[in-house]
Amino acid sequence: TDFYSILLRQQNPSFKQALQQSKLKMIKSGKYAAPFYWAPFVLIGE
Repeated sequence: TDFYSILLRQQNPSFKQALQQSKLKMIKSGKYAAPFYWAPFVLIGE
């Protein structure tokens, strides 16, 4: 998924930022803009 590729590109990896960026990419894509596709992904813990 984009989450891992975004995470690996960051110098100081942040799960929170990687998840946010991957969700925004899904929303902006148009095809996966509905919350049905991106809302189920959540972070638990640090």
